[in-house]
Amino acid sequence: REALRIDPVDLPAGRGEMQLDPDGAYWITGGAGGLGLILAGWLAARGARNIVLSGRSAQDDGRFEALRKSGATVTYAVCDMGDAAAVEDLAQRIAREIGPLKGVIHAAIS
Repeated sequence: REALRIDPVDLPAGRGEMQLDPDGAYWITGGAGGLGLILAGWLAARGARNIVLSGRSAQDDGRFEALRKSGATVTYAVCDMGDAAAVEDLAQRIAREIGPLKGVIHAAIS
């Protein structure tokens, strides 16, 4: 019999809040979904100014307006994360057109 056990770990004090690079780009896959939008808002509230959201379907229905009003530049791109060439192409496009890619959050759930 096997059982999963989680052992707590104490982290050193003074680490503070995560620092984001305001000139960097942060990419959220599944970005048009509820979780993706929550994460994008969290990033924007902490200083991320270049947020890339992606998903398999085209989106432009006003879901990103609140993020844009916060001062973030929000870009949406169609990208199937199961297609390695499409992922590579988008990563290169982000670095070339938006800024250095500083973080990727996979929030797609299907």
